[in-house]
Amino acid sequence: MSERVFAYGSNMCRGRLLAHRVHPEGPGVRARLSGYALHFNKRSTADGSGKANVELHEGGTVWGVLYVIPDEDLAVLAVRGKSRCSAASADGSQ
Repeated sequence: MSERVFAYGSNMCRGRLLAHRVHPEGPGVRARLSGYALHFNKRSTADGSGKANVELHEGGTVWGVLYVIPDEDLAVLAVRGKSRCSAASADGSQ
């Protein structure tokens, strides 16, 4: 099985996902997540830099990439602390 995952920030890059041993099934599709805004309010424990996060925001839109990720790779995202949004509310028809 697989799950559609909305990727934002540096995770939009397929090469970055592959470097983390996450193997999208095919190319990503441009997508938007309505009702959210992109923030950099998470701090890296490794280098202290700001990390991207999406939060509810009325009227907001976050652009990203919709990937199909195999279930076994979803666990890799979780272990590595990579954020992901449910694709249920992402519009990949753009």
